[in-house]
Amino acid sequence: MSLLTAFFRVYANFLESREPTMDADQRGSACLCVYRRFLLPVLLVSVAIAHAGDPLAGEVTVYRDEYGVPHIVGDTVEATFFGYGYAQAEDHLERMMLQYRDAQGRRAEVLGFEALGQGYLQFIPYEYRWDGDYLQRLLRTLKGVVERKHEIDREVYPILDAFARGINAFIGEHRAQVPGWVDKVTAEDIEALERSHYFRFYSIHDALSKLGDRPYTFPDLGSNHFAIAPEKSANGRIIHVEHTHMPWANRFQNYEAHLITPGQLNAGGISWFGSPFFLDGFNDRITWSATYNTPNIADIYEEKLNPERPLQYAYEGGWREIRVEYETFKVKGPKGLESLTLPLYYTHHGPVVKVDRNRNRAYSAKLPNFEGVNYSTNLYGLMTARNLDDFRAVLRKQLMPRWNLLYSDARNIYWVHNGTVAGRSEKLDWRKPVPGWLKEAEWGPILPFEVHPQVLNPASGFLQNCNTPHWLVTRNSGLKPTDPAPYYLQSPPGPESGEGALNTRGERLFQVLGQSEKKFGLEEIKQLAVDTYVLPADVIVPLLVQAAEPMAAAEDARLREAIRLLKAWDRRSTTESVAYTYLHFWGRAYQELFSNARFARFVSQERRRIDLSSHEEQQDAIAALKQALARIEKHFGTTQVPWGKVNVAIRGGTFPMDGDSLFGVLHPDYGPDQESGQIYCNNGWGHLMVVMEGDPKEIWSLLPYGQSEDPASPHYNDQVRLHSQGQMKRFWFTPREILAHTESAWGDRERIKKLLPRP
Repeated sequence: MSLLTAFFRVYANFLESREPTMDADQRGSACLCVYRRFLLPVLLVSVAIAHAGDPLAGEVTVYRDEYGVPHIVGDTVEATFFGYGYAQAEDHLERMMLQYRDAQGRRAEVLGFEALGQGYLQFIPYEYRWDGDYLQRLLRTLKGVVERKHEIDREVYPILDAFARGINAFIGEHRAQVPGWVDKVTAEDIEALERSHYFRFYSIHDALSKLGDRPYTFPDLGSNHFAIAPEKSANGRIIHVEHTHMPWANRFQNYEAHLITPGQLNAGGISWFGSPFFLDGFNDRITWSATYNTPNIADIYEEKLNPERPLQYAYEGGWREIRVEYETFKVKGPKGLESLTLPLYYTHHGPVVKVDRNRNRAYSAKLPNFEGVNYSTNLYGLMTARNLDDFRAVLRKQLMPRWNLLYSDARNIYWVHNGTVAGRSEKLDWRKPVPGWLKEAEWGPILPFEVHPQVLNPASGFLQNCNTPHWLVTRNSGLKPTDPAPYYLQSPPGPESGEGALNTRGERLFQVLGQSEKKFGLEEIKQLAVDTYVLPADVIVPLLVQAAEPMAAAEDARLREAIRLLKAWDRRSTTESVAYTYLHFWGRAYQELFSNARFARFVSQERRRIDLSSHEEQQDAIAALKQALARIEKHFGTTQVPWGKVNVAIRGGTFPMDGDSLFGVLHPDYGPDQESGQIYCNNGWGHLMVVMEGDPKEIWSLLPYGQSEDPASPHYNDQVRLHSQGQMKRFWFTPREILAHTESAWGDRERIKKLLPRP
């Protein structure tokens, strides 16, 4: 029965009961009149809403600039994040959906048994973390969110929901082009992804590293950030630089965006794929950035198992029961999806990550905020902070377990070594598993935010961190290596440790920014942001020159030419530099001939103690150079090879890259070695941002792999080309700038005009 027929029957019966004198035609006319005046408009609106999809779609516009960066303007915060979900899905849908599957512990449904985890726990170096569906279920990544969804911040939950709805809207519109395994996501999935990042990138590997037989080598993590105060700036404006170091194709790829809700939000920055929030970014008042640090945030507890009842563990003279949960995994196989049910084990300390049946031992991991569900709250708080007090108030909630955080506004530069570190007994060695059977090994309260190392507006006029020790955030910082507690860092330092503890990146920034009377112009700071000066060359080149002098006349022309170019070299790894090609291959040869440990002297400040006149040092250096020259000629047919012919990015073309990781330059570009002798760059720096504070602030940025993962998109490699040319792009921030540089718009193109200043 149609709605119209049903309406006529019901209303005609009503009229017959109330107006028995009406004939059938009169009752029909009355029904039709009411239908046209009241019911039909309601039906038309309902049909329009049904065809329009999510109503938030009508409240947001996504403006894309000439580099594909989305500037998203929404009438409400929820509409803005809806647009952000839609925009991310448009550029990176499959990568995002694998992220959510990962957090759900369901990647094996798409990728097969390997995604379950080898031995159920596996480490993937390029992914920078422990991996696998089993681990995600063991950490209760999604289940914990679902069980505690009522605890999610009331302001943040609608944002998570709106972002998920934006993704789902894109999926719905493009269902025919989307792989069948892609399904819808929920607000809980978004929060679970944030929780997953915290657990595995921040916490679980810290705990597992304390197992003495760890079956992996954790890669070096890197990022740079620095800021100069008004007194060190030529124009009196604070300048803040962020330079993340991340692989270009793993799950921590960055995505750049700008989110605007009039009167409520105006923030730009970078998110990891699938996240609605910026880890590094700025709003109209402040700028913030993060680098990796190593507070001692997680532990391993060694548990004594009952030989008679192995699901019991000892605690304070008695036995406690190990809690067992079971999870059923679906795994893609040759015959389709197959089911596998596995047990998950927990002590009161946390999930059991290893069992040694021969010794009747189990090992459980203790992670900060393991039961928490508000991991998004901290990130959103940074995006909406208006001043330093707001910024500190967000961090005081201690929902972000690590990161060095650098802050700036129009007047202040501030830095804090952030970490969620529990109070611990100083009688135990917290660098290795602690006895789980002792009450003394239990954590105390989390250390208050105020005790964490932090510096505001230092007399030196600059702050920096390149994954360097906290007490070296600036010259004469006043911070002590052992504060606030002896167990505070993963590797406790000695009581005194000077600038010799800096790595080469930090050493370079101290060298440049530490010039007492120097004032820096904007262009100087931008060049420092992408600096490729090779500090170890200050020792290596003189060593090679001295070693070659007695034999120059007798040796072949290749060696003489190499020494000549090295002597004249500006010691930067530019794409045009032949000398740096020599040095890179020299370093590789030196490692092979004389060990990584011996080579490591050159990339630490120990190089200053190397005796350049030592016959042994000179012999070793020349031997490595000869091998390097032979290898270059073998691969390229000549020794006159510019570095940009060796180090290249392959992304819809071949692009020369300048940096390198071998000697710790500020701006690294590197990747796997090829049989051809080339390096295919897919690692190094993941995003660059230079912000000059003011009203309005001015921003430059670069994303080395571009905004899109679609090879057919012009934004797949447009920023790779810029990088290859040593350039940055402007990040357009004002409504007028955005309109002037809009390439396309999804939604009402006129929306942003409401934000333009009135004439």
